Amino acid sequence: MRHKILAALLALWPFGAFAGTILECELVANSAAGWISPVMFLETESDYSKINVIDVYTNDYSGGWIAARVTSHSPERVRFEWTVKNIPLSNRRLKVSANYQATYTPRTGKLRLAVYLLGVDMDPPRGTGKCKPSKKRK
Repeated sequence: MRHKILAALLALWPFGAFAGTILECELVANSAAGWISPVMFLETESDYSKINVIDVYTNDYSGGWIAARVTSHSPERVRFEWTVKNIPLSNRRLKVSANYQATYTPRTGKLRLAVYLLGVDMDPPRGTGKCKPSKKRK
């Protein structure tokens, strides 16, 4: 349900920071721990040198698009990461930061994602999915 709300919100959200492409990624969490949004949008330069990200978590806790840091870049794959800060845990007493690390393969459209919760001792939630050019227009 939340991904439908996000998709509706994105229909109204301004695109256009980059001259590249908007990718819509459908993700499946590999565990029940959460932290992996079922849909994510990537705004990229055509050479993947810059990437902006929005999903349920960046929208709820960062107020919209967030700039990712490209950590590795080649024609075969692009690695990038971003941090979402001040996410309240279910007990509402603590807030954590989540460091997202992603690998995107442009040739296949596959995306792998891991979420490292800073200060929390647990295996990182992971997800996988596929990205395709979005029908949403800039």
